[in-house]
Amino acid sequence: IELAPADLSELHDAVAAKGLALLPQQGGLQRLSADIQARAFLLDKTWRGQVWFQLDGTALQRTRFKPGEDGDFRRYRYTSEGVSRRRVKPQNSEQAALPPDRWGKVTDKFIPFGSARQTCGPIFDVSGLLYTISAHGLEAELGRGICVFNKKSLYRVKLVARDTPPVKLTLQQGPGELVSRLADGVDVRVIELQPQPLGGAGQEREAFEFMGLEGDIAVSLDRVTGLPLMLSGELPGLGRVRLELTEVRLRP
Repeated sequence: IELAPADLSELHDAVAAKGLALLPQQGGLQRLSADIQARAFLLDKTWRGQVWFQLDGTALQRTRFKPGEDGDFRRYRYTSEGVSRRRVKPQNSEQAALPPDRWGKVTDKFIPFGSARQTCGPIFDVSGLLYTISAHGLEAELGRGICVFNKKSLYRVKLVARDTPPVKLTLQQGPGELVSRLADGVDVRVIELQPQPLGGAGQEREAFEFMGLEGDIAVSLDRVTGLPLMLSGELPGLGRVRLELTEVRLRP
């Protein structure tokens, strides 16, 4: 998982749908990229995604790529009225070996927020929650919930905090950053995601997915640094899994 500043040119402009494509306010455009691979027995799952958002977490664009003949590439572009989605799939196994921009099956769809938008403040993207929860904590939103767009609809996601006993962990920070520390008891806070679908005209339902995980999803954070230490949830076809942080590299 990588977080880096992004350029305005990375946002897709051609939104042939209702509403104006959202643009970042006063700079601060960020891009979070995730590359998740899981292999166990006959299961081989690859999930690659990117999400662009403002520093306050407001979503602007997301892409998701699953390779293979049965895979697809999706781009979600946020507008003032909903989300414009383009889905691209390969026509055959030969195309599947090519980059997604050379796949032949293209479907465009606009997903309106509908009346559910009236009960929401900022709209967050499900992939960007990893940054938003870590950077902002969202203390004021605990229990009340935030509005999050998943794949086909809006959800109100309650963030339920659970305090857990300290865990053993080593956090190493590089030169020029904070003093390196070895912690035998890192204070951890677990944030559980509890999604509830919001109503909206023509909206469809799919399983709520976060970084490729479904079901009961939780994010474990270091209270001091805010770093996400672990993600847990259901990986379809494999069962309950944990994605654990093993290394952190801070950009200069």
